[in-house]
Amino acid sequence: YVSTANPHPSYPTLEGRLKTETCVIGGGLSGLCTALPLAENGHDVIVLEAARIGFGASGRSGGQVISDFACGMEEIEKQVGLEQAQWFWQQSLQAVELVDSRIQKHNIQCDWQRGYAT
Repeated sequence: YVSTANPHPSYPTLEGRLKTETCVIGGGLSGLCTALPLAENGHDVIVLEAARIGFGASGRSGGQVISDFACGMEEIEKQVGLEQAQWFWQQSLQAVELVDSRIQKHNIQCDWQRGYAT
């Protein structure tokens, strides 16, 4: 993984105090997916990350973006019913599209390829 990772910029260590509207703790997928739309909509956002952006599990995902859920849609349907399971499925499809659109919009150099192998 390390030998193929894109170089990552260094950011300064926080010193003193900062005032912000929203402080997001952690620069993994969840933190960044929270901070980005807030910032894009004009909110004052700071992301605090102890190491570097994507340092933990978010940066070691193998780069796969897959619709579906680990337990499978049959299990989701058993738990919430067909209509709600279909809603969850559509959300998983939209999540892949969201990743694709953000890669394009922000010109993220990540060797993005659609599809996956099972």
